Amino acid sequence: MTESRKRLIYAAVLVVAVLVLLYAFGVFTPSYTLTVQLDGQGSVTPAAGEYSHTSGEAIAFRATPSEGYEFAGWAATAGTFSAASNEQTDFTMPSEDARVTARFTLKEYEVTFEDWDGEALDVQTVSHGSAASAPADPERDGYDFVGWDVEFDNITAPVTVTALYEIKEFTVTFEDWDGEVLDTQVVEYGSDASAPQEPEREGYDFVGWDTELEGISDDTTLTAQYEIREYTVTFEDWDGTQLALQTVEHGSAAAAPEEPEREGYEFVEWDTRFDAVIDDVIVVAEYEILQYTVTFTDWTGEVIAEQTVDHGSAAEAPAAPAREGYNFVGWNVDFAEVTSDLAVAPQYRIRTYAVIFEDWDGTFLGSQTVQHGDMAVPPGDPQRFDHRFVGWDADFGDVTSDLVIKAQYEPLVHRAIFQGASLLFGVAIQVYDDPAMDAGSRVGNPVTTGAAGMAAKELISGEYWFTAVRAGYEELQGSFTVAASDATVPFNLAPLPGTVSGTVLDESTGEGMQWAGLTLFAGESTASERFITATVTDADGLYRLQNVPPGSYTMLVRAHGYERVVEYPVQIRPGEEILGWDYSLARVVQEIDSITLEDFGADWMSFLVVDVDGQPYDGTVPWALQLQERPGETLQDVPHNVSYDPVWDPNIDAQGRAVLTYRGLTVAVDSSVELQTVIETDDGAHSLEVVLRMNVIGDVQER
Repeated sequence: MTESRKRLIYAAVLVVAVLVLLYAFGVFTPSYTLTVQLDGQGSVTPAAGEYSHTSGEAIAFRATPSEGYEFAGWAATAGTFSAASNEQTDFTMPSEDARVTARFTLKEYEVTFEDWDGEALDVQTVSHGSAASAPADPERDGYDFVGWDVEFDNITAPVTVTALYEIKEFTVTFEDWDGEVLDTQVVEYGSDASAPQEPEREGYDFVGWDTELEGISDDTTLTAQYEIREYTVTFEDWDGTQLALQTVEHGSAAAAPEEPEREGYEFVEWDTRFDAVIDDVIVVAEYEILQYTVTFTDWTGEVIAEQTVDHGSAAEAPAAPAREGYNFVGWNVDFAEVTSDLAVAPQYRIRTYAVIFEDWDGTFLGSQTVQHGDMAVPPGDPQRFDHRFVGWDADFGDVTSDLVIKAQYEPLVHRAIFQGASLLFGVAIQVYDDPAMDAGSRVGNPVTTGAAGMAAKELISGEYWFTAVRAGYEELQGSFTVAASDATVPFNLAPLPGTVSGTVLDESTGEGMQWAGLTLFAGESTASERFITATVTDADGLYRLQNVPPGSYTMLVRAHGYERVVEYPVQIRPGEEILGWDYSLARVVQEIDSITLEDFGADWMSFLVVDVDGQPYDGTVPWALQLQERPGETLQDVPHNVSYDPVWDPNIDAQGRAVLTYRGLTVAVDSSVELQTVIETDDGAHSLEVVLRMNVIGDVQER
């Protein structure tokens, strides 16, 4: 052996020894190939392929069969499974290469074919997705097989397939005695036909059909059956006495008996034909009665009616002939049962009438009974308060009917004098005689007050209602009573408030000024106690003062940095709306630097105002007062409201000091409330906050 070969052998042995030592101490572990494969359709985790693992290593496997397949277990050439039949298992790698196979098999299902009554016709085992084979078509009495209730060409689950049938149908024809088709019906096997309405045949009675209607099992024709009718023919006299009785077939003739006799009558015929009898019939003898002439005349003998009357019957009296001044009392001859020709004349009695005299209110004054055409004698003239008797309402010199005669009067006329307060002229006053005061109850035309505020209307005594209307005033409604003399009706109209509107302009630019303040004072004064109302202009410089009582006012117009405008008089008339009452304001130089609170009380505060030059503010810039709730915990959930009557323009002296008062402060709360007063210039540049704390228990406290 050569030296070089020896060295190679020694080196190989050394390498093996080193590997054995490394393996023994766990430094080197050999790995083996694990091949994962599928048998059937499904998936496996880890996926099919080759992997390297060491001996004893545990590998988790999970098999998922595809639709229509089921897992059939694991197989391996070497190594062990924790559960070879479970879809999820652990595999222990052996000390050699190994092959793991996930096996899947196609599912099989049972397909059962049943008849209509549940009887099993065939049972088959079919693989998933395959088709079952239908058995021979079943049979059922009275039915036709039409198929199966479900499809079975792609089986994916156990299924029961049931035979379907359609019941057989037959034609049932109903015919009359002469072959005429009365009805045609389609009837299911074993069912009953429904008889149509019973047919009719003149002179016959329907008695049924020649074939049964029940349990139809084939096409069937049924024919109507009849029996000829017989009728009773009764011959009777006029009073119902039976003269003869016969039985006759339909269409045949009856035989008439001998003609009957009747006292006072002549037989003329039978009332009904009987030569072709088609029903039970009563034949009655008919007669003609003897007749007479009844003549009616009036009291002068003139014929007024003539009648032909049957023997023993009553004549019909005509309307009683009228005779002026007389009452018809009857006829001179009885004609209730006429047995011969008659002449009938009327009988009369002269009329009398009741004449009653009454006063205007229905009071009885006297009565008389007067014959037709005579004259009644009246009682003495009656009297009525506040009225003059003028006669009777009807003539009674030639009485021709009952009369009720009433006394007539004329009411004495008085004046209603309407006197308006403040000598208000031009008021239209409409008088009504009904409290509804509608158009139908107006008393003449309205009257209008003159310069003295008065108007008069002539009225009779009674109760009246009126309306008083004048532009600019609220409409007034009232009532009054006119007795036996003139009546004075005082009234007073409440004036409607007026409105003033216009624009406040910047004199230098001609543009509208926003936040300009306008305050209206009563009379020729701007004293705070004469304050009426106030407002500020909008973004376009427009303002509107509404609900202003009529009168003369002083208007104060002011804005921060502008000279004030004081105008008197601003005259507001009742209900007047003044438009375009415009103002122009000139700018001023003085500006405010600070506002300092000096002291305050329950309903007042004093403060010091200094301009930007450190000089006392002279009061040319207007002030605005705002009283509001100060945010705080004590007010968060407390229902409350605050109201007050402020003095909007505090007087500022030459030293820049002023006292601001507010009156009538009212707070309604359920517990303590904290308020603040904020004084600020109209431009909002400076403000002073004063905190007032009030403890309010109950409803209202005033400070």
